Amino acid sequence: MGEDTSPYPPSQLFLDNSNNAVVTWPFSEAHTNTYTSGAGWGTAASLESRAIVSHPVELAGVPASGEAVAVWTVASAAADSGFNTVWFSRFVPGVGWQETTAVDNVADFAEHPKVAMDASGNALVVFTQHSPINADTNIVAYWYDASFGTWSGPQTVDPNVTGSFPQQPAVAMNSAGEAVVAWSQQDTPGREDVWINRYTPTGGWAGSEAIDSSADARSLETDVAIDSVSNLFVVWLKQDVAAGRSGSDLWARRFDATLATPSWESAELIEFDDTVDDSAAIQESQIKADEAGNAIVVWTQDDGTNRNARAARYSITDAAWGAEELLEEIDTGDANGLYLSMERTSGNAAVTWHLTRPDPFWGISDPAIDIWVNRFIAP
Repeated sequence: MGEDTSPYPPSQLFLDNSNNAVVTWPFSEAHTNTYTSGAGWGTAASLESRAIVSHPVELAGVPASGEAVAVWTVASAAADSGFNTVWFSRFVPGVGWQETTAVDNVADFAEHPKVAMDASGNALVVFTQHSPINADTNIVAYWYDASFGTWSGPQTVDPNVTGSFPQQPAVAMNSAGEAVVAWSQQDTPGREDVWINRYTPTGGWAGSEAIDSSADARSLETDVAIDSVSNLFVVWLKQDVAAGRSGSDLWARRFDATLATPSWESAELIEFDDTVDDSAAIQESQIKADEAGNAIVVWTQDDGTNRNARAARYSITDAAWGAEELLEEIDTGDANGLYLSMERTSGNAAVTWHLTRPDPFWGISDPAIDIWVNRFIAP
């Protein structure tokens, strides 16, 4: 996804087990605010004063302790003019946000940072790193050790093939510290495939592997989720270039870690882009999994008149994806800026989005932008 240039940039929310909340959003700089249960919202503040160049300000947290971390990208110092650096800050309940630190201090173009945490407060930060020397691109990972407050890295997560240009990584980690990173990369000129790399605290990185590849398609905008026993879910948008299509279909694939020989199940089509003009109708796909192994995927989809918010759920009991559902039936505007959050123990979830309504609805010169929410209560 590109940068959001709307007047209401994308925000992210973390809610702990005591109903305290942390929210982050970009608006020239990285901003934050906190909600204390029983007391209300605090005062919005900037995490640091430099202009932010990434949207959104990525946020992750530990529900039991209320600790959280945020990462974002800013322009580097004058000596490295033209480069971007990933920055990091840690939130401690009762104390507040700690001093911001640079995750990487090399002269490069860092983009698309993502972050995940385990139950001990350790954090995994991944992002795309472009070398200004040889124009190569890699997906790199840095680890934050909460016990010592120290960093290790970088570790290259992708296969490190010249000219493959891996991009837009996604990361997920469960409470035990098992993690997965997913991304897309160009294995054939003009064609992108979906890749992943799995991590365990005892074995380290398992090695990168392609889980969807085709000489006739482009697979982009990956997202990934993991449950308590390391079952994985990966979703992506797939464009059939050979058929001359400009739109993309939503696909998913599951890794079953509970088998005697853990393996990938077949990829499944979640939603087909059936708009008449085939104009990138499906966008903004995201996925989350609960501890039991259920998962929810959300996306926006243009029906030819309006862009709507939609969802589908994988049931571990049924071992199958259910039918897609429309999250809203408002025919006077477009849904965008989706954000999916899930309570991993119960499986309850919430989806928020912006609804941009056209001028005639209000009869004013500027369109109205509302914020909507729909909750899912797990059976």
